[in-house]
Amino acid sequence: MPDFSKFTIPLAKAGRERGISPVTMHRWAFKGCRGVVLESVLIGGRRYVSADSLTNFFAALNSDAIAAPTSPTPDADGAAREAAIARAEAELETAGA
Repeated sequence: MPDFSKFTIPLAKAGRERGISPVTMHRWAFKGCRGVVLESVLIGGRRYVSADSLTNFFAALNSDAIAAPTSPTPDADGAAREAAIARAEAELETAGA
């Protein structure tokens, strides 16, 4: 159970002070980003964060422990792509399309 006395910053205000949309802050608190969720508490119908929770969230996003999504590395000459295109065209031709 979090120590509620540390959660003194309204979520939207924390975002505005950092140039981050309040909508983004709420998304980070509910769904997270790259597997990391911003720790927050709901007090009296308003969501609050602590300075520590913000620091921990941003540190976790920038740590090496979380692998950033990467795009597939294409082969140097595109041979695999060309082969896949040829197979797909052959299948279409066989199917009569």
